[in-house]
Amino acid sequence: MNANELKQRIPIEEVIGQYVPLIRQGHYYTGLCPFHDDHHPSLAVYPERGTFCCFACGERGDVIRFRMLIERISFREAVRRLEDEWIKGKEKRRLILPPPPSSSVPPAPQARPLPDLQVFERLLMPYLPDDPRLTDTWLRFGVSLAPHLLPYPWKAYSNRIIFPLHDEDGHLIGFAGRRQGDDTDQPKYINPPSSTRFQKNEWLYGLYQAKEAIRQKGFVYVVEGYKDLLAMHASGAINSVAIGGTSLCDGQLRLLQAHTREVCLMLDGDEAGRKGMERAAAMIRRAGMLCHLFRLPKGEDPDSMFRLMGPTDWITWLHYQWEELYPDPGERLAYRIQKGILLLANEHDPERRQYLLGLLQQRWRSSMEN
Repeated sequence: MNANELKQRIPIEEVIGQYVPLIRQGHYYTGLCPFHDDHHPSLAVYPERGTFCCFACGERGDVIRFRMLIERISFREAVRRLEDEWIKGKEKRRLILPPPPSSSVPPAPQARPLPDLQVFERLLMPYLPDDPRLTDTWLRFGVSLAPHLLPYPWKAYSNRIIFPLHDEDGHLIGFAGRRQGDDTDQPKYINPPSSTRFQKNEWLYGLYQAKEAIRQKGFVYVVEGYKDLLAMHASGAINSVAIGGTSLCDGQLRLLQAHTREVCLMLDGDEAGRKGMERAAAMIRRAGMLCHLFRLPKGEDPDSMFRLMGPTDWITWLHYQWEELYPDPGERLAYRIQKGILLLANEHDPERRQYLLGLLQQRWRSSMEN
């Protein structure tokens, strides 16, 4: 069989689909180009023409050319392998494609495992906030934009702002997607389903990035949403985490206990946020931890306060809230002694315990003298 007959008889989309997940777009398919570091689907495959083309790196050709490039083999060897596999039937492989949008019953190909998280991550596009003061932090946390066209298992994330989620050790465990605009027909946020990798009730957004600062500062700011957490980090309050809602869960409380004995709650300034703070504060105090409530103006959240005030004034406002907690010198000293006792009770390093004990004794002597 000559090369022209071979190209006419072999479906190019099925051959390329063995190496690249393809998505049907009418009369052609798209996917990530395997010939360069592609983060946005740049490869187009045209079954009717029997050709492919990458609009980023410029590679193009027919099914034989694709096999030559992908396997780094000669023209003659590519023809031989294609004929053996697709004409003589020595090896049959099926292409896994997403179902048509109108399908209500998942076909057999959908039963495959979800694509690897890193595969989805490579599909994402850069996304910058509308406030340039947040840009560095959003980039550092990997905030991205999902394209409109996605493989079926990730379809719900289409055209959403994507927040990569990591566990306490920095491993990627999933993605949250926030809708753009005010389309109330769609949920505001999409979180990954519960799995062995991700349990929302036992996870805190930003803990991986914040844990060292929490240890150094001795306390943690707890905010509500992903954007709130990013605003806190952008302002310099790196000892901050987000619970992803207004309800603090037992698993999240255990995570906090592992890193600090003092919590500053700062949920949204709406009715749900205020009620959530009261419930969370009761849980935290029952666990024997110090808990402070920073009440935001009605209708505001840390993200909106950052945008309104700017990082410098926002940090100043936070410092002022600390001063307002204990305006009386005696109350302030009592707080410092109580905090010292908690730190001492939960410190196991002998040298660190000795240092904390010295501070506690100093504060106690100061209180007796006054």
